[in-house]
Amino acid sequence: MGQSELRQAHADLLACYKDIRHEFADLDDSTLARFLGKYNTPKFRQQVREHGDGYTMRSVPRSIEEILLADVVVLVVMNSPKLDHNSVFKLHAPLTDIPYWRKDKRLRSEARLQNGDLAKFQFLVWEQVCGVHGENDRRAITNQRFLFEARPRLNQLILAQTEKSEELLSSCKGWLESLDRKLIVLTNALKKKFAPPIYQLLCDDSVLHIPTKLFGPNRTIMDKIVYKLSEGS
Repeated sequence: MGQSELRQAHADLLACYKDIRHEFADLDDSTLARFLGKYNTPKFRQQVREHGDGYTMRSVPRSIEEILLADVVVLVVMNSPKLDHNSVFKLHAPLTDIPYWRKDKRLRSEARLQNGDLAKFQFLVWEQVCGVHGENDRRAITNQRFLFEARPRLNQLILAQTEKSEELLSSCKGWLESLDRKLIVLTNALKKKFAPPIYQLLCDDSVLHIPTKLFGPNRTIMDKIVYKLSEGS
């Protein structure tokens, strides 16, 4: 796959995201109060209406150029986005701008490899259980069902964006391979079962898999990424 396929997949996914945001923009206060629960604040209501929710792939940049400039794409595999006081609903927010990932995980957009090369990274998040925020996975699924009842069209749109997310992931992997660039997949070291798209990646020898600690502080991730990349250099 080449750059044109990647550009098209990116455009298709963003178009689907736009439709989802339109559905969330019209949610009334009572619906948002039930969805957000004890985190029902003016700030979060505004974020949900502006950015929407239910996305399989997050931190997708608005511009495809940000991906094209990357030497390495890192896919962080999570279950469901956490709903708490620190939740970030901004769909396109880079992981390196989010305190949880910048401070607790020390993720950086650039890193020096052992051979001296400076590598540029693009981080993406894959929510493999549910793309809707919740205090835990079960609550995320419950929230998703409730939102589908409140806005029936969301069911169709969220299924569509999952499909478009898989297409973007596939085209990104193909584009990286065509340029001899790397795709790294970060997974929770304790997790053994994965959604089909992730399992397929982990079975691919061209993909670099790094099991690590993804919950709570972990300042070793960038070191592990640099080491993994340097192994093959």
